[in-house]
This record gives sequence, structure tokens and C-alpha cells, in this order.
Amino acid sequence: MRIPEFNESISVKEAREIQEKLRKEVITVDSYSKPIKNLLAMDVSYLKAGDELGAIALLYSYPELNLLEESFVRKKSTFPYIPGLLAFRELPPLLEAMKGIKSEIDILLVEGQGIAHPRRFGIASHLGVLLDTPSIGCAKSLLWGKHSGVEKGKGSYAYILDQEEIIGVALRTREGARPIYVSQGHKVSLDTAGEIVLSLVKTYRLPEPLRSAHIKSKLMMTGMV
Repeated sequence: MRIPEFNESISVKEAREIQEKLRKEVITVDSYSKPIKNLLAMDVSYLKAGDELGAIALLYSYPELNLLEESFVRKKSTFPYIPGLLAFRELPPLLEAMKGIKSEIDILLVEGQGIAHPRRFGIASHLGVLLDTPSIGCAKSLLWGKHSGVEKGKGSYAYILDQEEIIGVALRTREGARPIYVSQGHKVSLDTAGEIVLSLVKTYRLPEPLRSAHIKSKLMMTGMV
């Protein structure tokens, strides 16, 4: 997979303009022909002090979830922390980490938002469009929109709405656990995104690949592995 270069020297105004422009390229229906045989889980960790970020990319077989490849990169960010624009802070190290993955990637699973975003262009959508690859956003907290209550059973969900537009689902992955927030990134329907995420949940609230990515990136950032 060719990893594009990312311009890190842009203003906040330019970042918003880029989102407005690229959001028009997002495809929110299933638009892939080959079966999904692997998925790349990605996460970014921060040190408490400073702007150094640690990005990890873990490639798993699907649906078996055998770890096939991994890549980790530490990189200093030059873009400020602004909700809704986190892609411009986190994409540079994520793209660098992806350069360490040698196999072709069938689908991206990203810690963050897809179209459940004020401009319908969160980091999962941004990555999917840049790489022309199916992608899913999976977040621990809600950035945009509202939803009704979610029943307590595993697999229960409520649509995330912005006015009357459906932009994602609040999905209960374990009985009684807080829901997670799933949205289309690119080239994936909401039904498919929810089904894939739910299939990746084993023991914990988060999908296993993202949970592992989060733990590994934290440990690598603190030098514990």
C-alpha cells in the first residue's frame, strides 16, 4: 500500500477547509469487492507532558484475530490539540507507523470518529479517503450528535443522530457496560461497521484489536516493552 505524504505545516483554518473538501469523497455504503481477510487496528498514545505521540499499527487476520504484523512510531506533533481536528495531530505518526506494515490491508479499524463528526470527517474517514481503503471509526466517547438510551444486552444499540441524520451507533458490546461509538469511516455501511466491531469483542468492552493497540502503544511510550 502506498502511504501518502502528509503536510504538517497547515493552519487551523486550512485544516477545516481540507475536511470540508475531502468529506465529499467519503463513501458510506459497502464498496469493496474482495472478502475481508485482515484488518489493521490503529491507536495513538500521548505522554502527559509535551507533544510527543506514539502511533501503533497492528495487523490481524480476520476473523481469527491472529497478530500478523506490528509497527510503532514515536513522533513530535506540530499541530495543536483541537477537538474535531485531531486527525491533523495524529495522522502523521499513524501514517509513519503504517509504513512498517508490509501486507496489503483489507480494512482499517481506527480509535476515533468516522462520520460522527461535526464536518462528517473524523480521523477514520480521513485515513480511509487518503488510502482509498475501507475504514471504521470506533470511539470510547461521543464527539457529536445525540442518541436515546441503549438497552443493557450485548449487541443493543441506538442510532447517533445529528438533527434527523444518522451518523453512527452507540453500541453495547458487553451487558451492562457503557456503549462505544461506531461510525462509518469510508467504503463501509453502518450495518457492516457495527457487525465487524461486535465480532471483534471478546472479554472486554473494546474490540480486542483496538484494546491491544491501546495497551501496546501506552507501554511502548513509557518504555515498558
